[in-house]
Amino acid sequence: THKPGIPLHETKEFFMTVIRTLGLLILFTIVGSTAHAHKSEMFLKRTAATELMEVMKMDKLMEQSTATMVDGMMARLPPQARQRDKLIAFFSKHVGWDSLKNEFIKNYTEAFTSKELRELVIFYKTPTGQKALQTIPSLMQKSAKKGQERVQAALPELLKELGVN
Repeated sequence: THKPGIPLHETKEFFMTVIRTLGLLILFTIVGSTAHAHKSEMFLKRTAATELMEVMKMDKLMEQSTATMVDGMMARLPPQARQRDKLIAFFSKHVGWDSLKNEFIKNYTEAFTSKELRELVIFYKTPTGQKALQTIPSLMQKSAKKGQERVQAALPELLKELGVN
């Protein structure tokens, strides 16, 4: 309540109003800048992840993976289904780079900070990074083949344990 004879700006209520108003302004500023910082970080992460996908030549890698997968399937398919071009077109459409690019970027932005993504970009631009990009797919393929061979060799043991003849 305002007391007569005391200027309004000297009252306790006036100061409390000013303090509450300043507090709200500070709170809104913090919340607004935090939201802006989050949007900025997401933009930086998405930009860095996109650049990483380009440096990694992910479109070419996916194309090669699709071709390798199709080639591996060919012998197991019935003769009438062994249409490599159609198989590649089908898998490219459904699990190719164009259909999965946004998922890749999302996964990378969830797994890495923008700083880490930039560090990966820097690494993959080096000669060692480029060699890794060229070498890792064939190393993974060789390892997968060895794993398949081991499973195939151990299959009789598994079938015996499962009681299947």
